Amino acid sequence: MYSGGPSVAILPFARRKLLLWGGATTGIVGGGLWLWPSSEQQAAYPFARRVAGKREALWSVPPERLLQATEQDGQRLGLLLAGLDTAVKQL
Repeated sequence: MYSGGPSVAILPFARRKLLLWGGATTGIVGGGLWLWPSSEQQAAYPFARRVAGKREALWSVPPERLLQATEQDGQRLGLLLAGLDTAVKQL
């Protein structure tokens, strides 16, 4: 199999170990940077800072606005279902 001495057989193990530790270190550093506190105000989702822009976090929206948004979502969902029903009937 190996024509060289035992040092040839050790190299793949060392390379595998180096890749494992390098990947783990990269993952830890990436996770730490992702969870690092931001100077920006928190976005609408806890772990998605700076993604949603100026949108408010859901827990800071007044209940009246949430109710209005829920009603509007229900109306849009009704239109969507009617459109899907029409499309299925045409098939």
